[in-house]
Amino acid sequence: FIQVQILARMAEATDLTRLKVIQIVLLAISKILIIRPADILMPNWVCSRPPTAFDFAVISPLNPTLIIEAGTTAGSAAMSAEVKKHSNNDSKCSELDWVCIPMAVES
Repeated sequence: FIQVQILARMAEATDLTRLKVIQIVLLAISKILIIRPADILMPNWVCSRPPTAFDFAVISPLNPTLIIEAGTTAGSAAMSAEVKKHSNNDSKCSELDWVCIPMAVES
């Protein structure tokens, strides 16, 4: 809902018609509802930077598929989760002109 308000304010500041704003909002909502590539979206996180999608994950290094690597390389479970987040979300974030930042931590 915050994104809708932001778009409405942007439209007021420009010459966009209400119909065009509604089309933009509906397109954005339809894309977000298909796949939600973020736990937190920061539309104005850093000035003049595209919206940033933070996607959080907590992973256990004791996961059977990760335990051998986790025993030899510190942080490998978190790196694995980060790679998975990028593979799942990068294309959708690019489609929406968002920057994807996975925030993976080990338990």
